[in-house]
Amino acid sequence: MKRNTAISSLFLCLFFPVIGEAKAEEDDDECEASVFELEIESELEFQAVVTANDEKTSLATGELELDGELILFPGLTLGVGIGFEEVNEEEGEFYDENQYFEKLGLFAEEIFIAYETGNIRFVAGKFNPTFGVGRELAPGPFGHQLPEDFYEQLERIGGGASYSFGSKTVGQHTLTAQSYFADTTFLSGSLVTSRERHHKSDGGLANTGDFSSYSITLAGSLPVSGLDLQYSTSYMKNTPGGDETGSETGYAVALYGDIDLNDAVRLKPIVEYVKFSNAEGEEQDRSIFLVGNTVVFDRWNMAASYSRVASTPDDEDIEDIDAEEFQLSIGYVLQENLSIDIAYIYHHSKFDDEAARNHILGVMLRHEFETGF
Repeated sequence: MKRNTAISSLFLCLFFPVIGEAKAEEDDDECEASVFELEIESELEFQAVVTANDEKTSLATGELELDGELILFPGLTLGVGIGFEEVNEEEGEFYDENQYFEKLGLFAEEIFIAYETGNIRFVAGKFNPTFGVGRELAPGPFGHQLPEDFYEQLERIGGGASYSFGSKTVGQHTLTAQSYFADTTFLSGSLVTSRERHHKSDGGLANTGDFSSYSITLAGSLPVSGLDLQYSTSYMKNTPGGDETGSETGYAVALYGDIDLNDAVRLKPIVEYVKFSNAEGEEQDRSIFLVGNTVVFDRWNMAASYSRVASTPDDEDIEDIDAEEFQLSIGYVLQENLSIDIAYIYHHSKFDDEAARNHILGVMLRHEFETGF
């Protein structure tokens, strides 16, 4: 209990000393001239859950992300991403019992070297492959949950290259290709709460020690006059490294935007569809669908999203999954870089013959801070 209290105190310290801070007003020119840039995003999350059987549970947790970039030479940078969040998470576990700031671990999510010359960029090291945008751009504080659980690709070692091109007529576009394998170094572990380090003998998708897994992404803007519309298309292949029946392949297609209705109101719609064959290296197809919108007016925002995951196994021994979430939220910017969101989430899932319906009230505090020198 003392340990959980200490961890929760850490998150509170990350929020409230900065509430009165007025220093985040740095010039863009100063930021561009920085040798080192650091972005810190911290979140406090609270959820109260009522199940279909009127069982009540609650969850309090936090997340801290530090993303740094150090300029080594002109065009050459070192990128670092450090995370402090829940590790060893088991699917649906928090619906069964109360959890307060448990299983929080400190780990290195990304450490890579990047070189950029003209419209070409190369990356090598540990990074998160590009695939899909729903987990990052889903409306509201909790709209990302299903995409994050079922298709997020994290912590791979390898390399990649990006090529940017375009014009006012055809829009701006970036083609990215990356090849990688799962991290089995000491960086796959964590501190505070220990997560088990990955080993080659563990098997699993992309855990091959070679560059046979890859992703290809084409993303950019659409040349629609007066509208800021973006798209993203990705293809991915994860080669099996153990007892999986075959390679997992998948594609993701998304359309999203940031549209000014007038001087006071903005819309941020998104729709995304993801399809996997041989999902998780097993004989099953899986689809993930996300649609939603955020309305931003002054310091307020309102968001609605719907997401669904459906798996169709070819083998009766593989778990049949059908899950959906609907989220409705309202948020307010308390002051620069500090915001609060309150959301209602309806979660319905069916795993084989076991079904669950949950009504969830969620609250999220988020603080973002940028600095450089």
